[in-house]
Amino acid sequence: MEVQGVPAAIAAVTLFVEDVDRAKRFYQQLFDVQVGYEDADSAALRVGELIINLLAQSAAREEVAPAIVAPSGSGVRAMFTVEVPNADAACVELTRHGVRI
Repeated sequence: MEVQGVPAAIAAVTLFVEDVDRAKRFYQQLFDVQVGYEDADSAALRVGELIINLLAQSAAREEVAPAIVAPSGSGVRAMFTVEVPNADAACVELTRHGVRI
């Protein structure tokens, strides 16, 4: 069902990260993509039609004010689902990159 004025797809997901360079390397290796935009506090990578914005936790405060950014270690701060042709193979690859399944 399509609702007038409601987007048909999510264009971007922004993840608040402690270390932009480390997160950038992880997603570049995982998805084999290049950075489309980058500055001192962020990096944006296109994965198919989706843009993954990696924003330094310290810079995220102004983006979500007056809400607060949850500190790392306080629980889940983001989740997204990616379609893959073989879930078992994807889990093996994620584990190889240090992700606990």
